[in-house]
Amino acid sequence: MLSQLADGHRHARQALPVSTPTPDPPTPDPPTPDPPTPDPPTPDPPTPDPPTPDPPSLRRRLGAVWRTNRTEIIRDLGIGALLTLLAVGIDARSAARQERVEARQAERQEVLENLRFVRERSGQRQSPKPFQELNLEDANLAGLDLGCAPQSGEPCTDLVAADLGRATLTDVDLTGADLRLANLGGASLIDADLASANLRGAYLNGTNLHGTDLTSADLTGADLAGVCFTYKTRWPIDFQPPASPTCPPSS
Repeated sequence: MLSQLADGHRHARQALPVSTPTPDPPTPDPPTPDPPTPDPPTPDPPTPDPPTPDPPSLRRRLGAVWRTNRTEIIRDLGIGALLTLLAVGIDARSAARQERVEARQAERQEVLENLRFVRERSGQRQSPKPFQELNLEDANLAGLDLGCAPQSGEPCTDLVAADLGRATLTDVDLTGADLRLANLGGASLIDADLASANLRGAYLNGTNLHGTDLTSADLTGADLAGVCFTYKTRWPIDFQPPASPTCPPSS
């Protein structure tokens, strides 16, 4: 019986299916970590610059320059001062010359205006002729009729203290004119009529009186030094003319 039980048990084990154990799924490998990024190399610390010495003061530098270049500095300063003085002198002379030119131009313009004023009254016996102290230097009044008839009541030409230096008065009529203290130095009065004119204290130095009529003129105190006259010059009665005339060769 025991053997039957053993056989039955054996047959039972053979009849039962044998269960195969299920293997566990494989465990995945853990992820391989990225290799660590290496740190950048640490730069070497900068080498500090050597300390800069303090610059010398301006006074010390100037002193050094002076001691080194004293002769050249003195020479250059002297040359600069000389050039400055020359430039100032040139500018001053130029300014003075320009002022003289402008003054001459203004004077010439004044003479032209005065001459126009005189010419407008030439020949107008009844018109006043107030020409006292007029500047007519170098003016050309040749042939103008500026006379008056004495004792006629006509206004006579008034040229008291007028400047007629080097003026051209050839053949001009100044009968009865008042020329006291007038400047007639170097003027040309060739063939001019100054009968009965008042020339007290007038300046006639170097005046050309060739053929001038000075009949009855008042020459008291007149300066006749260097005057030019000829036998045609008619002097006032009892007037003593200069001993000899002073005439240029062309007269």
